[in-house]
Amino acid sequence: MSRSTSRRSKRSSAIAGAAAIVVTWACLGVVSQPALASPNGVGRSSVRKFPFINRRPSSTTDVIPTIEPESTPLQNIKRGGGLTKKKLKGAATNPAAAAPPQTKKMVKKLKKKRALKSATAIKSKLDKPESQINDMNKMPSIFHEDEQKYDRYAAALAVTEGLRRIRDAEVERTKAKNKKTDSKSSSAESEFLLQSTKAVKALGLTVAQFNEIGREVLNNEVLKERVSEQAYLYRMASTVNLERIPLLQDPTSKKLLASPKHKRHRVQMFARSITEIEELRTDEMEALKQSLQVERFPPGFDLTDPQVMPLLHPEVRAVCEKFPVKAEEIVKRYGLESEEFNRMLEETKGNPIFRWRVQKYVEKAEEERRREKK
Repeated sequence: MSRSTSRRSKRSSAIAGAAAIVVTWACLGVVSQPALASPNGVGRSSVRKFPFINRRPSSTTDVIPTIEPESTPLQNIKRGGGLTKKKLKGAATNPAAAAPPQTKKMVKKLKKKRALKSATAIKSKLDKPESQINDMNKMPSIFHEDEQKYDRYAAALAVTEGLRRIRDAEVERTKAKNKKTDSKSSSAESEFLLQSTKAVKALGLTVAQFNEIGREVLNNEVLKERVSEQAYLYRMASTVNLERIPLLQDPTSKKLLASPKHKRHRVQMFARSITEIEELRTDEMEALKQSLQVERFPPGFDLTDPQVMPLLHPEVRAVCEKFPVKAEEIVKRYGLESEEFNRMLEETKGNPIFRWRVQKYVEKAEEERRREKK
């Protein structure tokens, strides 16, 4: 009897320590945290919108409930893990009852393991000195070296966001099946608190330190915004560093790219883009002449020269600055990249045979455009 009582007290103290995190999350507005189970039911707190949180619709109330130890019966919360262990134990002894676990439960456990694994990885990066971290694996941070505690706090918020989504999905799935939500919600909530505590401790923070930093962040709007941005960076980094899958490779693609037909098609697109760019240049020059009321520009006067550009009229300078952008749009419209276009343009200057081929395609393109205008 004394042993079961000690177990129950240890379990209650662990859940109580985990529940201490909820106050900071609910006040900071980073996690949409429902209030713990009470005799009157389950309440919800309002949520401030941050850029890195995909939250579910907030409730009608805007009052953030404070959690008092007297009004929160933590000892009555059911953890929901004992029944599962009992069933699995019975399945091991009974061959007829041996069946694989449900897919949803497996996915749920896998997500929890990944969240804790990412928390451990973030902690190892934070503990390493900067000289030992490779430049390719460095994590961008908006905090200085003397503000490392805020960096860890932001990492904790980023890690626990995945756990919060698991909890919310479990609650929503229970409501969709029209089941009793009191026990299920309490079980999901207690599981969320325990896993969140593990994640926070994996990052080198205690619950007391986490809550102390949370209160400090709550009282400083600028610091709150910086913490939110850093947590967003951690979430994006975890997404970018996911496993890469090999690209689909077609063995015939290299042959097609090296075929004379493909090269001929690229030269045709190059010739058509040159024709359209030349027409654009002519139209822009004529518009400038009419606007400035001149018949011609001085010979040998390069309007695109960086030294001449500051001396030009603002209207002329605006046209000269927009022309490269419009020309690049024409090149992309014909399926060419800027580097490929410039390379082929240089080849026309040094390769007379290639220049002759391009000239023939340019003449054909000009004829086609004249026919279209008619």
